Amino acid sequence: MMKIECWNLSQRIDKIAKVIKNADTNNNHEIVQGEVKLTPIQKWFFEQHFSEQNHFNQAVLLENQSEWNRDYVQKVLNQLIEQHDALRMKYLIHDNVIEQYNCSVPEKCKQVEYREIEQAQNADEVMLQDANELHKKFDLERGELLEAKTYHTVRND
Repeated sequence: MMKIECWNLSQRIDKIAKVIKNADTNNNHEIVQGEVKLTPIQKWFFEQHFSEQNHFNQAVLLENQSEWNRDYVQKVLNQLIEQHDALRMKYLIHDNVIEQYNCSVPEKCKQVEYREIEQAQNADEVMLQDANELHKKFDLERGELLEAKTYHTVRND
């Protein structure tokens, strides 16, 4: 079971933004594709033979005082999937051999789901239930490693 923990990012981002400096970086990020060797921690993970390997993941809940711009959230999700090769991994498991493959960037990423929650008193319960359902969608062999959902509640987004 998961627990929900909320962070007010706007306060933290304001503090961080004051000390961030632009770096002169080469943004020529080529898409990595093909077979990739497992890292030591990945080898350890698969050696554990967890009964729910697809459910071994991390969840984050971001709270926004104003309404989320759903188009921007979708664009950010698409950029995350494109930029972070590990989010496009899939694992072929056969005869106790694990092969890791980095897939190409999908032409169409999943749509970020949206849900309106009318009653403040059950918002946390609804989000927790949804989070558990989202986690069930993860599939290491298909490469389904990222899910996102936005909510609007009477409190905020």
